[in-house]
Amino acid sequence: MSYASTVTVYRGQQVGTFILQIDDTGAGATSEKQLDLQSLGIPNMGRIVQQTASLRSGSGATIAPQLAYVASATHDTDIVCQSTAAAEISNLAAVPIPFQAQGYLYHRPTPNAGTDNAVRTVYVVQVGWSN
Repeated sequence: MSYASTVTVYRGQQVGTFILQIDDTGAGATSEKQLDLQSLGIPNMGRIVQQTASLRSGSGATIAPQLAYVASATHDTDIVCQSTAAAEISNLAAVPIPFQAQGYLYHRPTPNAGTDNAVRTVYVVQVGWSN
């Protein structure tokens, strides 16, 4: 199965909040989705409030999703990076994590094995850097 990714954006209940749902299929360790923020209707400047992810099927046992400024990111360009891999991830930022992109962000589901994994990752994004 080749890698494919579907991105759906929902408006949150709070003004200026977006829910970014990314459904990956055929995901492997280096699978990556470029997120065009303008086409998704998400501003270049905001805060990540929450990250959740679930390994839904496949030969992998764990995932460690990343959201980064650049493609093929190393940890110094990550915005959000799950450091401890698990099959289910739920991270609520104690302090929202600010980002300022140049039009694009890059998402990786990062399963530990195989190239047949289905992963759903959700990011809750708030517009701007202030409350």
